[in-house]
Amino acid sequence: VGGRFQRWLLPLPQLVEMSKPRYVNYAWRKPQLSARQFDQIMQARQAHGLELPPREARAERVERTPKGHKWQRQVAARRSTVEKNMKDMPRLVEAHHKKLRDDRRKYDNELHEVLGYRFMADTVADRSVVAQRRMERKENKKTRKEERRRAPEA
Repeated sequence: VGGRFQRWLLPLPQLVEMSKPRYVNYAWRKPQLSARQFDQIMQARQAHGLELPPREARAERVERTPKGHKWQRQVAARRSTVEKNMKDMPRLVEAHHKKLRDDRRKYDNELHEVLGYRFMADTVADRSVVAQRRMERKENKKTRKEERRRAPEA
């Protein structure tokens, strides 16, 4: 390790700091000395009889958790939101169905007001009565058609 600037002559604490990554301006900076360079400098220091750092200081590396993807960081929050919304879902579905029923009833009532008669089916029971009356009218219509067909024959 020769050259213009012999790094192995630097003070030991400075060499140890240069071999560690630094957190500067909200970002991690690479170490100024790679592990290979640091080992070469330590060998040179040893060859010249200079002080070496303790083993722990040389081997220490900063443990950083990987940043990961945005969706991975938001998984827990999304799961809790979905779970909370699913607990509330029966009430929301019922409110939606009620709105649909009310809208249908409003439309039916407006339609029948325009046509000139009141809509009877305000409840489920009334709807079944109305459906039954429709069926009766269809049957009566069929029987009248059949009677008309038979009448000219006789």
